[in-house]
Amino acid sequence: MEHPESTENRLEIGDLIAIARRRRLVWIPLFLVIFATSLALAYTLPSIYQSSSTILIELQEIPPDIVSTTIGGYVEARLSAVEQRINSSESLASIIKKFSVYPDTQDPAAEAEAIATMRSSILRESSVVNVAGPGGAPALATVSFTLTFEHENPAIAQQVTSELVTRYLAANTRNRVEKASEVSRFLSDEADRLTHALEEIDTKLAAFKEAHVNQLPDNADMNRRLMETTESNLARSEQRIQALDDRKREIEARMGELNSNRLTVGDMLELKRSELAQAESRYSEIHPDVRNLRKEVRELEAQMNDPSKVYVIEGQAAPAYNSRLTATLQSELQEIIGNRNVEIAARDELKGKLEEYAQRMLATPAVEKEYQQLVFDRDNTLTGLRNIKQKLAEAQLAVQLELESKGEKLTIAQPATLPTEPIRPNRPAVALLGLVLAIALCIALVALLERIDTAVHGSRDIRRIMHAQPIASIPVIPGA
Repeated sequence: MEHPESTENRLEIGDLIAIARRRRLVWIPLFLVIFATSLALAYTLPSIYQSSSTILIELQEIPPDIVSTTIGGYVEARLSAVEQRINSSESLASIIKKFSVYPDTQDPAAEAEAIATMRSSILRESSVVNVAGPGGAPALATVSFTLTFEHENPAIAQQVTSELVTRYLAANTRNRVEKASEVSRFLSDEADRLTHALEEIDTKLAAFKEAHVNQLPDNADMNRRLMETTESNLARSEQRIQALDDRKREIEARMGELNSNRLTVGDMLELKRSELAQAESRYSEIHPDVRNLRKEVRELEAQMNDPSKVYVIEGQAAPAYNSRLTATLQSELQEIIGNRNVEIAARDELKGKLEEYAQRMLATPAVEKEYQQLVFDRDNTLTGLRNIKQKLAEAQLAVQLELESKGEKLTIAQPATLPTEPIRPNRPAVALLGLVLAIALCIALVALLERIDTAVHGSRDIRRIMHAQPIASIPVIPGA
């Protein structure tokens, strides 16, 4: 069974018609105002035309394994950098003045507003595809993009779009050349720095070699051989000094014997040979003195196997002989002393050299450590310089690649189109929207007025107030 209240609250079509008639002086003017305004707006809004151009991103013509580019990063990032250049205030201001995009831009405030309007009217949409990235992982790559510009004048829209495309192409080429040139300049500066560093290390190394020429590790074997040779020469020098000392003592002993008129067999033989020589110079061979002296010489020669035999010379012959022999021995002794002094000086020099070689051997480890560090620094610097020079050559090729537009470049796949139809406003949609809005507002206003109205306008209001069904209904009698 239907609830009484639901029946009372239900609006019948007749009630709705009655409400509409009763409130017609409110909703009809409102509806006409809103709908007329929407129609006027739909047909008075300026037409906006959009011109577009598609730019293709072409890959490098020369295979990368032959000449590689020095420009890295993602395409979208490079396009964003180019876009910032194109959309700069200075760039947009020049385009506005060139094509008179917006009138009355002499005032700085008006120019700034025009630049902001133009910047919002430029749109770039990239077209991406799935590709195999490093390691085979899927990645997105930009293969093309579309530039669009909106304006009330279709010709200006096309001209500005063409200008934007031209500037994009020029800015991209200039940007790539600048980046490649920056890499080349950086590598050139780095090569100069390493060359200067290498020259400094070579200078230090040369000075170090000159200061430690004898302590270098390369001369360790030579120092060891020199040390061994010096030790051998020193031993022989000591032996010679010892021999000279023995001979000196022997001569000194003989000179002591001469002072005591005692002669050995050898001294006696030498004395007789001297007398024989003097006799032969004065007499003939058959002279008795000559014969006697020859006989004595032969006897003494036969006694040479007994060197311990000693003769004692007495008389006048001993002093004369002793003086001559002493002079001879004295001369020999002086010669031995001189030779000994020379040999001692040579021995001392050998000792000094031996000490010097020993010091060289002791200093070699420390010198070697510093020397190896210098050599290590030089090798590293030289290796770095060679690598930088190789990269510099590649960077210079990359610059030439960009100058000749053989690298990645932008080409126009579709030039800027001349729009024939506006993209907005959608005039029928605006009018329809105004119609819907007018109806909605009228319904809302009428409903609000009915809700706040306390007057009784019919049986429905009586049922709502009295909670009872009226017995009869008297219609309105016209003219009563």
